[in-house]
Amino acid sequence: MYKNIKFFSLIEESFLLLRKTTKKIWIIGVIISVLSGSLIFNETGYDNVVPPEETITLDQLGIIESVIILFILLGIILIILISIASVAYYLDKYIYEIFYDKKIDRAPLGLVVKVNSIVLLKMMLGFMLFIVPGIIVLFKYAPLNYTLCKYPNLSSKEILNKTKDMSKGIKWKIFIFNIVLLFIEVIIISVTSPNMYVDGYIWIDIFTSVLNFIVSTIKIVFVEIFFINLFISVDNIKYPNIKCN
Repeated sequence: MYKNIKFFSLIEESFLLLRKTTKKIWIIGVIISVLSGSLIFNETGYDNVVPPEETITLDQLGIIESVIILFILLGIILIILISIASVAYYLDKYIYEIFYDKKIDRAPLGLVVKVNSIVLLKMMLGFMLFIVPGIIVLFKYAPLNYTLCKYPNLSSKEILNKTKDMSKGIKWKIFIFNIVLLFIEVIIISVTSPNMYVDGYIWIDIFTSVLNFIVSTIKIVFVEIFFINLFISVDNIKYPNIKCN
């Protein structure tokens, strides 16, 4: 059904579309990159470093205290992930508008947060149980923000159902792209991380952190462009008579 969708052609088209990006897209990309922790300064090692004070580990706490701390940490992680996913919707919205060269209606913030929260909770539960179910959920709901862009006025249940229907038949394409992206990312990190080869110099660490942040931002924008491109291609095949809002 999707044999006409050429994987590497989509990658090439997505790279070319980077030239059409706007300031709003890059600002949101920077925000997502910051929320993802890519701006954290990673120091290698320096002489005369004062050893850190002894901290309390979970093993030294009681069971109740450990469980409470664990739930607090999971809650913080969930809030950060929901924030990233919700901000990513606005990134996808502006990219979507580039493809169709027209303004589209914005989905209510409450709806964006609600559907992303539901998906992330399912994903976290899947990863906590057997990992593989979490990966399946990730691929099943990959078109979520695209669906929100196309159908901003639907209910959360309708959005989730349309998202699952949209991902049928393309999960392997999403999986392959993520594998290729991971491989490319490892190469890029190796090339853009001089502190991996020369440590002990703070200016090299600063340069590496800034460079990694820039690369991370570009990667975030490119990945979203690619996926919007992929979902539009699938959409045109699966729903040829349904136009964007």
